[in-house]
Amino acid sequence: MPSGIYANLNKEASTDRACLGTAITYTVTIQNINTHPLTEITFVDTIPPGFYFQQGSVLINGEERPSYDPGEGFPLLPINPMMSVEVEFSVEASFIPTDNPTTNIAHINFRTIEEGTGPIDNATEPSNPVSVTIVDCECDEGACEIEVCKIYSISLPFTVKPFARKETPDIVCFGQMTLSNGHTPCPDPRQEFDYTLTQRIRVELPVAFGAEVCYEEPCAEDDGECDV
Repeated sequence: MPSGIYANLNKEASTDRACLGTAITYTVTIQNINTHPLTEITFVDTIPPGFYFQQGSVLINGEERPSYDPGEGFPLLPINPMMSVEVEFSVEASFIPTDNPTTNIAHINFRTIEEGTGPIDNATEPSNPVSVTIVDCECDEGACEIEVCKIYSISLPFTVKPFARKETPDIVCFGQMTLSNGHTPCPDPRQEFDYTLTQRIRVELPVAFGAEVCYEEPCAEDDGECDV
């Protein structure tokens, strides 16, 4: 149990490994280790990424508090010296976060009196951190998450536009348009370049650009590339 100055907050999770779509329960026991009561207490526990709070799940010493939300914070009654209060609430695993396992810490803000010092108006005590790993339990056993990247490239064709005193010049295509691994031929067949320097022409060079798209396949087969 973590040792604080005025209070000890011991936090536990019902599991350290949660499947997507399942609920886990956090329990935080708050013990007053001061010689004076803790008053004007506010309990706060920010919901970590990957989970969402189950509305109506908050229990204080077993009593329901349906309107309370730990992420927003809620009040607790004063806690006398050496007495404890238990706060409980549930969350559901909704997605696999970037940082997995995900960790969070509860804390309380309160007022009290310190022996020999006097009133303490803005005291804070944190709990121990609790980590939970979110997993896709529908994956085959031994599967792992790997990052898959695909590169897409696009190149535009080389064209020559001879004006030759025409209102609408011909377009002579000498290249190809390529997308990913396939290609689309030029709309015009390849032609011999037989224009002379006395003709007005415009040359358009190829333009190429690309993009890399990465995503995770959480149920990818383990071919020895995954960390076990």
